[in-house]
Amino acid sequence: MYAKLFGRITESSLMEEEITTRYVFVMFLAMADPRGYVIGTDLAISRRLNMPLRDFEAAVTVLLAPDPNSNSLEEEGRRIVSSDTERGYRIVNYVTYRNTRDEDSRREYQRNYRSKYRADGRDKNRSQPGHSVNSGQHGQPQSTQAEAEAEAEADERSSSESRTDSDLNVSKEAFFACNGKLTPLAREWNHLCDKLPAVREVNPERRRREAVRLREHPLSWWQNVFKLMNSSNFLTGGSDRGWRADYDWIIRNGTNALAVFEGKYGHNGNGAIDRAAKDLEEISMGAE
Repeated sequence: MYAKLFGRITESSLMEEEITTRYVFVMFLAMADPRGYVIGTDLAISRRLNMPLRDFEAAVTVLLAPDPNSNSLEEEGRRIVSSDTERGYRIVNYVTYRNTRDEDSRREYQRNYRSKYRADGRDKNRSQPGHSVNSGQHGQPQSTQAEAEAEAEADERSSSESRTDSDLNVSKEAFFACNGKLTPLAREWNHLCDKLPAVREVNPERRRREAVRLREHPLSWWQNVFKLMNSSNFLTGGSDRGWRADYDWIIRNGTNALAVFEGKYGHNGNGAIDRAAKDLEEISMGAE
């Protein structure tokens, strides 16, 4: 497929993301079908992009998250949303920009057509002087008819595409809720933290927090944090109170994960919980 890359993308908040995130989005533009859909499993798409699955999933998590700094208000600034028909994704503003491209192309076609027609008319007038006036007069209705047909075709195509896109938007949120699709970060949590409560659903608030956390550290860093959490006696319920960390606790802010990464929730040789770990845990629980 062909997609026109608008220069204003260099002025968007997308340029503040990691290079892999920008690469995935541009490749999505190149791979999308006429409605802006990139169909396939994460594994299949990552292979097409020739990049590791984990890196692809991390980039997709950022693109799926709301962006309050985005130039577009559509879908709360998200670049992509989960496909509502099959496995894959939909580029949020793809149809809007494609219609802009098509309108520009139509206008350029009409300019070229009129210019060529006038040139052909002049050449014909030079070769047949006796019919110069009639040739010009007969040609004008043909030009007007061609322009009218081009406009009608463009309007019909645009209307059809708008209806299709609108109809698809209606069921997107409902489909996502039923499908229960987890984000890459949530899947890593479930895989690595079997001693802690599993994530069953990722709601918009969790997605927002995930996007912020992934801007702070890559997915590989979080995998190490999850492993440390799962091996911590304190975080898995070994304290006197039996408190256990959960997914919301670790993505709530950047302080909790950093404390885990630095070993502040570890234990000494006899299994006693570090006093500093308890203090930091109480501070973290009181945040927000």
